[in-house]
Order: sequence, then structure tokens, then C-alpha cells
Amino acid sequence: MDLKEAYEVIKKEWHAAERKSKKLEKELEKLRKEGASDSCVQKLLSQIQSLNKKISQYKALADRYQELYEKERAKVKELENDKYSLELENLHLKDKLELLEEGSSEKITASKEAEAQIAALKDEVARLTARLNNNGTNTGTPTSRTAIDQKKVIPNSREKSGLSKGGQQGHEKHEMAQFSEEEITDTIPHELSECPNCGGHNLEEIEVSVKDEFDYEVKVIKHRHKFVIYKCLDCGATVKTPLGTLKAANQYGKVIQAMALSLMNLGFVSINRTKKILTGFSPEPLTLSEGYLAKLQKRYSKKLHAFVTDLKNLIIGLPLIYWDDTVVFVNTARACMRFYGNERIALYTAHMHKDLD
Repeated sequence: MDLKEAYEVIKKEWHAAERKSKKLEKELEKLRKEGASDSCVQKLLSQIQSLNKKISQYKALADRYQELYEKERAKVKELENDKYSLELENLHLKDKLELLEEGSSEKITASKEAEAQIAALKDEVARLTARLNNNGTNTGTPTSRTAIDQKKVIPNSREKSGLSKGGQQGHEKHEMAQFSEEEITDTIPHELSECPNCGGHNLEEIEVSVKDEFDYEVKVIKHRHKFVIYKCLDCGATVKTPLGTLKAANQYGKVIQAMALSLMNLGFVSINRTKKILTGFSPEPLTLSEGYLAKLQKRYSKKLHAFVTDLKNLIIGLPLIYWDDTVVFVNTARACMRFYGNERIALYTAHMHKDLD
């Protein structure tokens, strides 16, 4: 699914949630007019609030996808301009080559300098032609940089089985089991006040269908730690309760720190996007800064120094080591991010150079 399709999907979900919210608001207004119980009104109100929260999240996602789509379109336009420039240069060189070849055919004794120039131009034409034909099938070009007039080739080693799409006959269906009564944390009744067929209000309950839903919510917790200071009546000394890791007057807790580190290191999410994701999760404003996230990464990286040293020594002693690397930039300088390890262990580390050291 490309960015445009993802945007359309999110947009549909957003509008569907808005329609549902408006429908529930009308039903709430009707219940209030009919003098329904506070519990019924409160349950319906909580559903509307939950929907409105989802609508806000859908809007934020839609804006993000729209922004990424515009950036992708700009990149495609840039690639088209580059390709057009290369084609013009290629045509110019071909014309120049043809003129030189015509001139050299009229003279039986062409100079060595002209022959060398013709050979160099032929090489340049071949080089530019090869660049125009570069794609993900013959070079390391990512499929996202495929030229606009070329078919995007996505490698797929799977062979067609000839079976129809979806679940197959005779295969066991895997789905979540319903909760036991002890596991239920909240029960949401879904009731009708009138018959959808005739509009009548004389409804008799004959059966209840039960569907379970597994979800979670982010709850803001604001702890206040109180550290008692004592005076020893035996020796007269003033004794303070240890502060542990709490140094500042107010700081982010371990769960927020763990979530940030997981996004940056397990999910390979950028610092800027990690800040936006954590802010989006929180029901209340969360003012994480990019500088704080960078310092957090550095602080916990230092705590792993001994572990990384032991891991390096273990890898150096292995009889066989695999590695693979990619180019990264460290403080605007070109560097190398490399994997070392085998089937059991892995170490990712950055090098400013690719030499033996």
C-alpha cells in the first residue's frame, strides 16, 4: 500500500468515525429528552468521547500521510528533472559523436587525438545510457527511486500455488478466545430504543449476543515522591532518604524513557518522530524535546559500555564472523553502520572508516 492509498484508508476511517459520532450525539440528545437514566447517558457520552479521541488521531495520521505524500511527489519530480537532463546530455553527446564520425570517415588518415576523443565520447554515451537504465533489478537502487516511466519491480521469491486467496478449506481458524467473566473490565450495552423496521417502541429482549474487544488506553500518571529527612536522636546526625534516580524537581518516568528508547532503537524511529509519537499517545500535553531524547540515548548507551565491550571480545574470538554495512552520516561526515555476528548474536556499531581498526 503506497502513501496515497494509506491516506485514503485513514480518511475513510476518519469520516466513518465522524458519522458514527454524530449519530451517537443525536441518540444522546434523544435520551436526554426522554429522561433516560444517568448511567445510560454516561455510557453513551463515554462512547462519543472515545470516538472523538479516535477522530483526532485519524486527523493527525491523515495530515502526516498527506505531508509524506507531498514530499514523495517532490522527490519524483526531482528524479524526472534529473532524468530529463541526462537524456538531453546523452542526445547532445550522440550528435557530437555522429559529427565527429562523419568527419573522420571523410579523412582516411584521421589523427590519433580525434580517435581518442571519439572513443571517450562513446564511453560517456554508454555510461549515461547505463545510468538511465538503472533500477532495482540491475543495481542497488531502491524501488522508491524507480523512474516515473519505468515499472516498479518489487522482488518476490514466492511461487504461485494456484490456490484461491484467503483461508483454505480444512485449515484451522485462528482467532482470539473470548474472555472469562473474571477478565472483563468493562461491559458496554448496545440497545435499541425503537424497531429499525417499523419504528415501534414495543421491543422485547429475547437474547443477548456477546462480542469481546481487547484494547488498551494510555493513562497519565503524575507521581509525587516525598523523601523524609530524619534527625537521629542517638548521634544527633541529620539523615536523608536516598533520592535514587530522581534528581530534578520534575522529570519523566521510567515508562516514558523505556518507550522512547524502544522506538528509537528497536523501531529505528527518528528522534523527531519519536517525540511526535509519544506526544500523540498522551491524553495530556507532553513537552518532550529532541535534546532530551538525544541525551537519554547517550546516557543509557554509556550504561551498556561494559556489555558492548564483552560482546566485541566474544565476536573477535569467533571462528567465523558475518558482517554487512550501510553508509550513514555522523556529524555531517560520511561513516559506516555495520552489523557483526552470527546466527546467535548480533552487534550493530558505527565506524568513521572501513579499515581493519
